[in-house]
Amino acid sequence: MPTLAEKVQETALASLPDWRVAELLNQPDENLPEIVELVPRMIGPGTIMNELGAAAGAAALDALEALAAQVPHVKWAMILMKGLGLDVGSVVVREQIDGLVLAGIITTAQANQLKALGEKRRYPSWAEHNEIEVTARTVGLARGGI
Repeated sequence: MPTLAEKVQETALASLPDWRVAELLNQPDENLPEIVELVPRMIGPGTIMNELGAAAGAAALDALEALAAQVPHVKWAMILMKGLGLDVGSVVVREQIDGLVLAGIITTAQANQLKALGEKRRYPSWAEHNEIEVTARTVGLARGGI
């Protein structure tokens, strides 16, 4: 991980004013690893059918209904889903969705599609990724200013 002093010396940044370097280093950088944040998102049967398609969604829901008769946590998940919905931003619900893949009810691609509804994806800035506050002042100091 380069220091700010090393970063501001890179060819693309060296000739730019301090304020512009700070601006660039605080912008999202698609070359850095994407950050996935979980966000609350309630889904119900309609969302499942919309996301997976009418036929595949209905098949998954039918399989869940059959499983609900045998597995208590699936029964209660179905009750919640038919009411207020299930929060696909919840770690527990996401684990249950992965369990549906293992049970052969949905595919990995379908599970990822449903879980994506509870995700916010973004790229961090260089400053955020390196946990460094970057302002025009810190750039000036990194360049040897006082």
